[in-house]
Amino acid sequence: MATPLAAPTISSPGQNTAINLQGGAIPFEVNSDEGANSQITIQYVLEFSTTPNFAKGTYVQAGSFTSNQTGVLTSQFVTVNPSSYGIFANAFAGEAIYWRFGARNVADNPGPSPDFLTKERYVFGVPFSGTVTNPPPPPPGKIAKKKKVGTGKGG
Repeated sequence: MATPLAAPTISSPGQNTAINLQGGAIPFEVNSDEGANSQITIQYVLEFSTTPNFAKGTYVQAGSFTSNQTGVLTSQFVTVNPSSYGIFANAFAGEAIYWRFGARNVADNPGPSPDFLTKERYVFGVPFSGTVTNPPPPPPGKIAKKKKVGTGKGG
């Protein structure tokens, strides 16, 4: 049986934040009001997605940490660079990017009920979204070729 946990809530970056994929590492902070006692250790995971429902193949787990603090956990964070994940390799300016935190008791086996789409055993919080402001450059050797300009000779 899984330990009942409240869904973690995102502290930062805030909803509708512009995410610069070439700006380097970004701190992602989570607050938890699960009221966990010091007898248990909670694992938190941060995920990124190109879709709001985190469907299989559209998300990556970017980082995780564990904590056994009681009460509200503040300023727990994972610092990541979203552009280092392949799902954003073809991102364009203005494209949506989504992130969420999940939580579970590390001692629970098998853990919370599986997520409907991902089948992961975490209690997930409400995802936040933002937009890409500076997409990553194309991979080496993948630079777009210039189109040939016509000669003007009609047919």
